[in-house]
Amino acid sequence: MTRRRRKYYSRKRDNTLTAGLFLILFFIFSGALSSIALTISNQPLLTSFLCGVLLSTITLATMIGRQRRKRRILELLKINQDIKATRTALTTFEVLEPYEFEHAVADMFEAQGYHPTVTPSRNDKGIDIYLRKGETLFAVQCKRYQGSVGPGDIRDFAGALDAKRIKEGFFVTTGEFTHNAHAAAKNSSRTIHLIDGQSLGKWRRKLIATPLAPIEYNTDLINAPWWRSLTVTQKGVLIGLGLLVVWGVATAGAYLMMVSYVLPMLGGA
Repeated sequence: MTRRRRKYYSRKRDNTLTAGLFLILFFIFSGALSSIALTISNQPLLTSFLCGVLLSTITLATMIGRQRRKRRILELLKINQDIKATRTALTTFEVLEPYEFEHAVADMFEAQGYHPTVTPSRNDKGIDIYLRKGETLFAVQCKRYQGSVGPGDIRDFAGALDAKRIKEGFFVTTGEFTHNAHAAAKNSSRTIHLIDGQSLGKWRRKLIATPLAPIEYNTDLINAPWWRSLTVTQKGVLIGLGLLVVWGVATAGAYLMMVSYVLPMLGGA
């Protein structure tokens, strides 16, 4: 409860400081614009109108910036949630023994329509799983560790594919592939698909079809139930009326300030 109060008062203090700074900037801009316009053309009404337009523009820009900031935060929250969910899915593989990992990968390929055959753990000759889909034969190499797979492992797998005259294979790891490993796979005479830990975690999530929980973060311009109940047209009308009120108040305030302070100062000068 104490922490919530601190956040509330901190947010309230930040809003107060923002409003105060906004007013200070308005008076600075108004005074500068008034002095320039009055010195050149001596038209206080036109100057007041320009001050109102200036403040309305600043208000609109602030609203747009705040909306974009909220949407960006929501995007980052979704990305972070996706990364955590993928990491959780990947953890289920990292705790398996190597042979168990091979069977888990075989099950995933089977769910994709392949017919897998896991080779014996000893003397597998560089191929952990054979896959058949129709008349085509594929091969899979599995590496369950958190390190990086280098080009040497890719070349060894390519050699195993050559020995078995298999044209296409999959290299699956819970870790990641180095840049040179990607280059080795690309330059290989065989087609080698690289599946790293992130891709493996996302693949598992897709297969088990676990939906992500919706993120509770409000991106509305005004965080209030009555605002969320409005249509887009109604919100646009209210924003337009609000900007019109801001323009009217700013114009009237600038005119009064010029008549009361700026004109007498310039007249005395």
